[in-house]
Amino acid sequence: MNLNPLSTFLEKEGSDKALALKEDIDNLPIKVYHGSPKPHLKELYKGSYVTTDPSIAHKMGRFYKSTGKTWKDDDLAERYGFTPDIKFKEGREPDGEPTVYEGEIHKKDIDFLNNPHEHKTLIPIPIKIYKMNKTSSAHFADVKFSSLPSKTQEDIKRFASDITDDTLLIHAGYVIKELLPMVDKHNFDQAEKHIKDTKIDEKEFYKLLPSKYILIKDNKIIDGHHYVAKARKLGVTCSLNVLDLTPIRFQKKAANLWEVLKNRIS
Repeated sequence: MNLNPLSTFLEKEGSDKALALKEDIDNLPIKVYHGSPKPHLKELYKGSYVTTDPSIAHKMGRFYKSTGKTWKDDDLAERYGFTPDIKFKEGREPDGEPTVYEGEIHKKDIDFLNNPHEHKTLIPIPIKIYKMNKTSSAHFADVKFSSLPSKTQEDIKRFASDITDDTLLIHAGYVIKELLPMVDKHNFDQAEKHIKDTKIDEKEFYKLLPSKYILIKDNKIIDGHHYVAKARKLGVTCSLNVLDLTPIRFQKKAANLWEVLKNRIS
């Protein structure tokens, strides 16, 4: 959630009320993730590295079973840029899958390290296991609603009719086994039943794959059950495009808060 324009506005106001409101906003907790070789952690120590993306936490927490240690920069063939791909030197790829944890922390208690992807805690924080599949999804990028294909925009508006062009959504790639726990059982059963005796055009499926998106919200598929059923029937092994609509409501809250605060200090 980007509150920088709001912070700038309040700073210009200069009043005690504005500064107090800004302090309240800056103290809103944010969710962070940490990947570790240790499977039963309850707390992160002060100085632990965290990220706001669970797929990055998974990559950072990969480790060597022989030592129980996570990889270091010297193990890399190329510098890791917090992208979906991470390349290790020959014979240096970690063989251990980490446990990914989640927790909440206030902005004042985190050192952002001038890095949008990796931060450091300034205090210990309680954590719990974040439920993700063994093969984590690839987080491609945050995308603006206005940059999406017109058909995808129409699909999204069925679930968020008042979405604005600059709203950010999460674009990720999921394989079939990651998507199956997210399906609505009734809708997916109906979709599989509908295509059971249908011959699917494999060439057409792969032709449409780059521009087709599955919509999820709160880790549940809300649009795309037939598409997932077709992919499963074809035995598709590549990642499918997924758009997470969950961030929409947080951006709405920020926009509403902005309007409320403008009215209160005007």
